[in-house]
Amino acid sequence: MAAARWHQLRHHDQQVAAAHQALLHLQAAYDQAAATPLAVLAQRRPPQQAVERHIRYIRQAVSDHTEQVLQDPAFDALATVLADAEKAGHEPK
Repeated sequence: MAAARWHQLRHHDQQVAAAHQALLHLQAAYDQAAATPLAVLAQRRPPQQAVERHIRYIRQAVSDHTEQVLQDPAFDALATVLADAEKAGHEPK
């Protein structure tokens, strides 16, 4: 996205198109590669009390995007990662 914007500001139309095409390819590769790891994380979803605590942190951190984060299919994986970080001694806030 940064490359596309940089080229767009300089009116390099072909490079803008190429950067957008590269982004689509990278997104498709990510979707394919991330599906299994995200599913494994989601299966380890923490207890509801921990999830609700992390939702409060998300509301504080990105209030304008909270609903988008909560509706994302990968939210359970995020909740698991936040719980794992918390168990490891990190402050999830």
